[in-house]
Amino acid sequence: MQAKAIKGFTSIFLLLLLIIMGCGPRLPKKALERTKQVKISYGKTDSELNIALTNLLKCPTRIIINSSKDLPWKIIQLKPQQDTVLNITWREAIPEISFGAEYGDPSIPVKDVPIEFPVSRKRDIRILQGYYGSLSHHQDMSKFALDFSLPVGDTLYAATSGYVVEVVEGYKDGANEESWIEFGNKILFYNSASNRFFLYSHLVQKGSFVSPGEYIEAGQPIGLSGNTGYSSKPHLHFAVLIADKLPGGLTSVPFDFVGGYKGEQFRTNSVLPKQ
Repeated sequence: MQAKAIKGFTSIFLLLLLIIMGCGPRLPKKALERTKQVKISYGKTDSELNIALTNLLKCPTRIIINSSKDLPWKIIQLKPQQDTVLNITWREAIPEISFGAEYGDPSIPVKDVPIEFPVSRKRDIRILQGYYGSLSHHQDMSKFALDFSLPVGDTLYAATSGYVVEVVEGYKDGANEESWIEFGNKILFYNSASNRFFLYSHLVQKGSFVSPGEYIEAGQPIGLSGNTGYSSKPHLHFAVLIADKLPGGLTSVPFDFVGGYKGEQFRTNSVLPKQ
C-alpha cells in the first residue's frame, strides 16, 4: 500500500515538473529580420564588375566584401547616407561575392564627453553588473556595460543626442541562458559629435518610442525597460560603443556621466542614489 502511494506521488511530481518546464519561455526559431539599411547590387558588363552601394543610415557604415577571387577592395567605408558605385576592370566570369555590413568608422576620432543617465533619478537604483561583470560582461561588446535593475515598463532616456540606427522590439520573452543573446529587444543610436554609439538592451516587447533614422535629444524618453533576450531579471543593459576593426565592428568603452560620476564607480550591487 505504501509502495503504491509513493509511486503515485512520484508520478504526480513528475507530471507537475513537466508542466512547469513546459510553461517556460521557448527560444525563438530564428532572429527577427533586420531592416535593410544598406542596399547592395552588382553585375558585369563586357569588361567591368559594377558594385553599387547605398548607405541609408545616418551614421558611417563599413561594407565588407568577400569573394572567391581577389578583388581590389575588401572594406568600403561609407559616410552617412552615401551612395557609392565601384567599377572594377574584370574580364572573367562574375566571381562569387558576399557582403557584410558593420556600423561606424574607426578612422574618425572619438571624443569622451560626459553623458546623461539613461534612467530616472527619482529613486535609488541598484547596479546588477558593472564593468567586467562576472555574469555576462566579459565580451568586447559588454565589458564596459552597466546593468541597471529596473521593473518592466520603466521609462528609458536618451543619454545624449543622435540618430537612431537600429530598433528591435518584436521579442516577448527572455531567459538566463546565453543561447538567448540574439533574441532581446534593443535601441542603438549614434552621436556624430563624439563618434560613439549608445546601446539599450532587454527592452519590453513593443517598448520603443523611436524609429530608425529619427533624431533624438538628450533626456528624451525613448523606450521601456524589460526582460527580453539573455536576461535573468528585468533590467537595462547600457553600453557606449565605438567602431573597431575587431569582428563585429563595435566594442564597448568606458564612459562618464554628467555631475562628475564615472561609469567605473558603479560596481556590481552598488547603488545609483536618487536625486
